[in-house]
Amino acid sequence: MQKTQAADAQVREAKPRQFWNRLTLGFARVPVLLRLRQPILCPRCKTDLTTQPLYRRWLVCDQCGFHFSISARARINHLVDPRSFREFSSAVLRREKAPPQRKAILTGVARLHRRPLVIAAFDFQILGGTMSVLVGEEITRAIEYAAEHALPFIVSTATGGVRIQEGIPALLQMAKTTQAIQQFQQGRQPFIAVLTHPTTGGVYASFSNLADIILAEPGAVIGFAGPRVAEALTHEKLAAESHRAESAYKNGMIDAIVARQNLRATLTRILPVSPAEPLPELANQETASAEIREQSAEEITALSRRTDRPTSLDYIKQLCADFVELHGDRLLGDDPAIVGGLAQFENQPLILIAQQRKPVRPEGYHKAERLIHLAERFHLPIVTMIDTPGADPGFESEQHGIAGAIAHCLATLLQTNGPTISVIIGEGTSGGALALAVTDRVLMMENATFSVISAEGASVILFGDTSHAAETVAKLGNRAIDLQPLGIVDRIIAEPKAGAHAQPDAAIAAVEIAIHATLAELQKQNDDERLEARRARYRGAGLNTFSTPSTLD
Repeated sequence: MQKTQAADAQVREAKPRQFWNRLTLGFARVPVLLRLRQPILCPRCKTDLTTQPLYRRWLVCDQCGFHFSISARARINHLVDPRSFREFSSAVLRREKAPPQRKAILTGVARLHRRPLVIAAFDFQILGGTMSVLVGEEITRAIEYAAEHALPFIVSTATGGVRIQEGIPALLQMAKTTQAIQQFQQGRQPFIAVLTHPTTGGVYASFSNLADIILAEPGAVIGFAGPRVAEALTHEKLAAESHRAESAYKNGMIDAIVARQNLRATLTRILPVSPAEPLPELANQETASAEIREQSAEEITALSRRTDRPTSLDYIKQLCADFVELHGDRLLGDDPAIVGGLAQFENQPLILIAQQRKPVRPEGYHKAERLIHLAERFHLPIVTMIDTPGADPGFESEQHGIAGAIAHCLATLLQTNGPTISVIIGEGTSGGALALAVTDRVLMMENATFSVISAEGASVILFGDTSHAAETVAKLGNRAIDLQPLGIVDRIIAEPKAGAHAQPDAAIAAVEIAIHATLAELQKQNDDERLEARRARYRGAGLNTFSTPSTLD
C-alpha cells in the first residue's frame, strides 16, 4: 500500500516537470524559428534570396550571380546524372583522420548524359580542401582508374593547396598527381578541370593546371599563392581583380568562365571530343566543278579584303552543328584574332582553328599550337581557316616572341598525326598565314589571296613607300589560279558570280562540300601514309618553280 502511494506521488510530481520541460523547450525553439524566417541576403548585392529559384536550386544569387560555397557531394550531384555517382572506397583511405563523410576529397564513377566517367571534387569546408598524403593518394587512384578503364576524368577544385601540417610528404603529392595525369594523357580521354572558389597552392600548381580544358566559376579566387599570403609576402596591396577567375581568363590561363547552372551542359558538349570508336569515313560528296573566272590580282585582292565578306565566325556558325570555343595560350593571354575550339562538322568531332581578319599576336599562335596538341592527343582532324593581313609586327609582339610563336605553330602542325585541311577564305599574308596553312590539303576560295607579303609591304621594300602597291600586287602571284599549278593549292572553291560577300550562304555551302570531300579522301589513308605524303609535299616545296624567274627582280 505504501509502495503504491509512493508511486502515485512520483507520477503527480513528474507531470508538472514534463509540462514545464515541454514549455521551456517550446520557448527555446522560438529563436530558431525566428532565425529561419530571417531573409537570406547575398553578401555582394544584399538581395533577399530566400525564395529565389536560382539560389534555391544552385546556391547562386539570382541578381548578381554570386556563387556560394557548396560541398563536394553537392557539386558532384549538380554535374552528373541523378543517382549515378558511386564513391570509390579503399582500406588505405579509410585511415583518413576525418570521418568518411567529412573528407577533403570525394572521388568515384558516375555518368554524364549517360556517358561513364571518373569524377573528383574537393571540399573546401573540410580542412580548406587541402591535399594531404591520403587525399593525394585518392586523387591518384581515381586518375589511374580512369586511365585503366579509358574513361574521361573531371576534377572540381576548391582548395587552399597542400596541407602544410603534413610537411614535405604532402608537398610530394604534387609530383604524384602530376605523374598520374601524364600517364593518363597518353590515352585519348579528356581531362577537364573545373576551378571553383578558391583554387590555390599546390593543387592549382600541379595536376589541375595540366587539364586539357580548364573551366572556372565566376568570381572564384584562382592563383598559386592566395591573396592574403601574396599581400603579406610582397608587402603590396593587390588589385581588386587580382587572383580572380576573370583575370585568369583575360591572361589566357583558362578556357572559359561558366556559371554553375551551365556547367553540366558545357561538360556535355565537351565530352564528345574523344570518340570511343575511330572516326567513321565520310561519304564523298563531289559536285560538278564550277568555272573559275580569271580576274586581275588587283581585283581579287580588293575582293579578299572586303569588310562585308564572310568572316571565319560566319563560316563556323553555318558549318558546325556545335562549336565550343576554347580560350587562352596558358602562357600570356588570349588573342581574339585566332578563334579555335571543338567543333562538330557533319557529325564528326574535329578541332577548328580560324583567323579572324586581324594581325595575329604570339598569344594567338600559342593558342593554335595548344589546340593542335589537343587534336593530336584525341586523334581528331584539324580544319584551319586563313584570313589575316599577317602576324602582328608591333613592339609588344616582338617582346613576346612572335617569330618563335610562328615557328612552333608551323612545326606542331606539320607533325600532327590526324588529317589536316586549311581553307584560305580571305587574305592570307606571309608567315602569319602560313603558320596555319602547312596542311595535308590546301583549299582556296576563288577570290582569296595567298602571298609572301602584302602589296603595301612589298612596295615599301622595293620602292621605299606604299605608293606602288597597285603595280606591285600584280607581281606577287597571290591568286588561287597562280598557286594551283605550283601545287601550293589543291582545290579552288568557286564563289557565287557576284562574290562571297553578295551570297554568303552559297559561298559557305561550297566550302562545306569541299571540306567534306577532302576529309573523306584523307580519312582513307592511315597515319603513316598521310604523314609521309605531308613530308614529301613540303620537302619538295618550291622546286617546280626554279624554271620561272622571279617577277620581283
